[in-house]
Amino acid sequence: MGIYATQHPFGALDRHPWNNPLAPQGFRDPRPDTELAILSGGGPRPEDFPFNDRGRSEYYAAVRAEAHALQAQMQQIAIARQAEEEAAARRAAFLLLS
Repeated sequence: MGIYATQHPFGALDRHPWNNPLAPQGFRDPRPDTELAILSGGGPRPEDFPFNDRGRSEYYAAVRAEAHALQAQMQQIAIARQAEEEAAARRAAFLLLS
């Protein structure tokens, strides 16, 4: 349980207002719905941040950073996999030609 968990109004079974797509959101700091979908329940927990506007902004920034890191990792894995497939194709072509 996070150190700020007692400040948050919702428990584990209810949807937190910072993650609820039907809850109103701030004009300056909109909810990162795409990033929340990318993380699909993983990533930082709202209860680990203070339940105020600054805490919400910090939480959204953490969600965006975590989603960006996950996307970068997935891209690196895809590039490595593609390089392995190309190397295997070159080895196979070399063996066929020799």
